Amino acid sequence: MFEHLKTPAAQYRPAVFWIWSEIPDISEIARQLEEMRDKGIGGFFIDGKLAARDAESETELVDRIQETCRIAKELGLQVYEYDQPRTGMINEPILRDKLSSSAAHLDGQQRILARLPINRADWTLSLADLKKSIDLQACLGANFFCPDAFYYSVAGQLRPHLPPSQFYQATYWPHYKRLTDYAARLSYVLSQGRHRAQIALLRPGSRSEPLEMETVKWLAAYCDALIAEQADFDIIDEDSLSQAMCADERLQIADEAYELLILPPLDAISCKTAEKISAFTDEGGRALGTMRLPSRDSAGQHNAYVREIIDSVFDPEANAATVHFLDIERTDDLPDTLAQALKVSIKRNVSIRSGSGQSRDIVFTHRSTGEIDVFFFSNQSPQPREVKISVRCDRAPHLLDLETGASIALPNCTQQGSRTVLLHRFEGYGSLMMAFGKYPALAVSPPVVEEGQEITIDDDWEFSLEQPNSISLDDWAFNTLIQDDREIFEYVTSFEADYIPRSLQLVLERTSGFGAESGLEVYVNDEPAPAWDSWVTDVNFKTIEISALTRKGTNRIRMLVRRAGWTGDPVPTPARARLMGGFSLTESLRLASPVASIRSGSWTEQGYPYYSGTATYKQTVQIPTFAQGQRVIICAHCAGGIVEFVVNGAVACLRPWASYEADITALVKPGANQIELRVTNSLANMLMNRPVTSGLIGGASAFLA
Repeated sequence: MFEHLKTPAAQYRPAVFWIWSEIPDISEIARQLEEMRDKGIGGFFIDGKLAARDAESETELVDRIQETCRIAKELGLQVYEYDQPRTGMINEPILRDKLSSSAAHLDGQQRILARLPINRADWTLSLADLKKSIDLQACLGANFFCPDAFYYSVAGQLRPHLPPSQFYQATYWPHYKRLTDYAARLSYVLSQGRHRAQIALLRPGSRSEPLEMETVKWLAAYCDALIAEQADFDIIDEDSLSQAMCADERLQIADEAYELLILPPLDAISCKTAEKISAFTDEGGRALGTMRLPSRDSAGQHNAYVREIIDSVFDPEANAATVHFLDIERTDDLPDTLAQALKVSIKRNVSIRSGSGQSRDIVFTHRSTGEIDVFFFSNQSPQPREVKISVRCDRAPHLLDLETGASIALPNCTQQGSRTVLLHRFEGYGSLMMAFGKYPALAVSPPVVEEGQEITIDDDWEFSLEQPNSISLDDWAFNTLIQDDREIFEYVTSFEADYIPRSLQLVLERTSGFGAESGLEVYVNDEPAPAWDSWVTDVNFKTIEISALTRKGTNRIRMLVRRAGWTGDPVPTPARARLMGGFSLTESLRLASPVASIRSGSWTEQGYPYYSGTATYKQTVQIPTFAQGQRVIICAHCAGGIVEFVVNGAVACLRPWASYEADITALVKPGANQIELRVTNSLANMLMNRPVTSGLIGGASAFLA
């Protein structure tokens, strides 16, 4: 059905928005470009303006960008110019994105760019968060994705004002290709055929005209309400409406054919718009007005004519079957009244119910090639949702697995007349791609198994870390000294140690605000420390090995900055400093020996409050004898992040988002088996110095099905 689903071409792969916080060396540029390629990224939008601070650096920046483009071309990466359609100063993100995608649909554009919104300075970002954002943008009509969080360096004063970097700094970076492959497959499928919206929401004027605040408020409310009602729609302007054809009870604009036209509260529209609304309803099309119908000509010349047409269209006696009016005064009243109006206005293509009511967390989009219909669904809730999906399509149903690229028969579904009905469990932020074609799928998905004979997994685990632990050094005493007529800034802090790890690094973020480029001397327990010799996490996180200078008990760190001449006011606190190494922490935050065993629960409460990275949980599990056809399933009950399942030394699978479940039948044998769960959390614990819950919170479970 989709022959390139497993390995979509480069044009479907995400293109990151790449910003340099300073002008990097060409070797660092080449290294990052190679990592982009290896992670399945198809190209990038580049913005290096933050790196240039004067005319000289501006020239260097231009040269560096030209060299970057040359290297990118050699690696097969595309360099893009950012040209997202302008939507004006609209602070409602869903409305802004929907205006952009709708304009692209009406213009017949094949590639519809979405720049993924990333929370500023939120280092809790995970692959699951990025997937959720990609899925939502896809359901809003986009099919080409631009992650807005790729930076050369996260160090320095810029960091609090920019989104988190997704280069090598991120804990999930080694597994980032799982996300790019998913996004590429989603982009590939949603680039086929045309968008199939049932509803057109009218915005007054042309696209280039600014919108009044009240109109923005109502359009945003309609976006939220229509999405919650699982109604696929576009926002159309009056210029586009004037070009529409009215036939077969539909409003046809470009490749779109709308069954229902919705008018938000309006005072004035053009004469052409009023005439087109009348022609549409005369052809049997449906119209819905809200609170206040337009009564004036926007050009100010034919007010009576416009009022006469609109009064005729919305005459409740003459057109009761095709037009409706929502007599409401507040946007808060819109969801319930709109739900009732949609029931009598159109026969919807999709219904998603949970229990006895509508499941308002599931959003979707619909595309068609003529021979194939595609429906993509996304759960925008962190909680699982068990739903009944009814789709108006009677062709052969397929499940397109965007994580593996497989196309198989859609399980747990029946066909009733012209509709396909499916029972489906969405994991938190889970998604589903359904395709309907002429021919049934040959491969069949194994049935979903939720329980069986329990296999005992203990709550006590062998435990180890793959990256160094971290603790931030925040409490510094500051003094200004004078020596040989030179000003010296002195910074002093201390830490307590009950254990000295083999490697203990003092890590300092290099930043111009600290003034270390004028000369920095470091002393540990009054002994001079070695020179800064490497970096960790970020190229600007410089390290000094201080284990040989550390002792049990209190350890004193002293930093001296010698300044020649006036270089600005003193900075009373040095750039963020931390210790990193193979240690755990006591409750009073003293360095202690690593934890070799741990119980199920957050590792932040068991010696690692500020650890960011991957931790391995290991134990021997007794697997009972199982018959052919039975399966051994293991589930990790963790706090998000990434889980890699390793059985008897072989990787069973990696789960970058829920469900954290693996079929390990092929790797186990009756008797003793070694199970490893490698759990990766976010960067927040280390960079934000915040003990975000991490690890196997609820332990793990296994069963024989």
